[in-house]
Amino acid sequence: VSVDETALDRLAGDLPADDHDDGVLREAGATAVRRRLRPDRAEARRLLRAGQRRAVARGVTTVHDLVRRSAAPRAYRDMARAGDLDLRVQLYYWRDHLDAVEEVGLATNAGGQVQFGGIKTFVDGSVGARSARLSAPYDDAPDERGEWVVAPDALDALAARLDALDVRLSAHAVGDEAVDAVLDAYGSRASERWRVEHAVLASDAAVERMADADVVACVQPNFHRWAGAGGLYERRLGDRRTETTRLRTLLDAGVDVAFGSDGMPMDPLVGVDHAVNAPTEAQRLDVTEALRAYTLGGARAGLAEDEVGTLAVGKRADLVVLAESPWGRPGSIAEIGVAGTLVGGEVVHAAASAPLARNA
Repeated sequence: VSVDETALDRLAGDLPADDHDDGVLREAGATAVRRRLRPDRAEARRLLRAGQRRAVARGVTTVHDLVRRSAAPRAYRDMARAGDLDLRVQLYYWRDHLDAVEEVGLATNAGGQVQFGGIKTFVDGSVGARSARLSAPYDDAPDERGEWVVAPDALDALAARLDALDVRLSAHAVGDEAVDAVLDAYGSRASERWRVEHAVLASDAAVERMADADVVACVQPNFHRWAGAGGLYERRLGDRRTETTRLRTLLDAGVDVAFGSDGMPMDPLVGVDHAVNAPTEAQRLDVTEALRAYTLGGARAGLAEDEVGTLAVGKRADLVVLAESPWGRPGSIAEIGVAGTLVGGEVVHAAASAPLARNA
């Protein structure tokens, strides 16, 4: 987050003791800004309605929202009660909400359109900020290997507590050392498809461990935008850029792979395009594999494959109608329009040119 001098002065008491002379706030500093700018419940509903319109217009039927000190959970439920919620929502609360989750028994909440999915934690940061935890230094910062947001011993304690509560854990891990720490903490506990978010630099050994432990790799093919020659990952990682977000490696090892966007942008067709046209040819998927990761893969990540994710008798009619076949234009899938989106058989988006009627 970039801020000016006035904002820095107003935030001074909320910021960690880092050098902020450049006005760029990272990690804890950025969180402090977001906390001060948190919308109230009414504003959250307005923002969610706007985001929902964009989501269904690009074929999204379900979102897994990772929330922290947010008005979003109440706003989602307000919208559902008012009949304004077009999406299915699965909520993952940050680890600092765990006491409240345990107290109110959210693990047993089946909740209709808005469901509780589990607990989210960060283990490390990002490649761009050089805060992803690596086993070897960054190419452009030989003394840096990233940082722990949650140290391995604290992560292990969190996993043990969640296992006792029968609550799933979703852990953000980008660097190879962070992914290893997550898998160490999961151990044999990940009995109900616990999740690793991103797994950008997962090693071969980590990939095999994920497959053996039935851990879901929730990855973002749009991260490949940074993996090309001369891009951000090459500056930070050098030749290791070709070892990032290894979609083919994960699938071929038998790992459960679920695609998401991380909000950059929230558009499955952009992600499918990146997966099919990844800069490292050996990691590319075909169109069918990429679509499956966004449909059945996402359903499995949410333990919802008996209800959604494939077209089958008895499942919910969550459907997307594309304006063109992605198999017919694999080089430009991101440009394909969405003719219509249905959730539970209800038309929640219809393009002006499409023969679909939006349900009143």
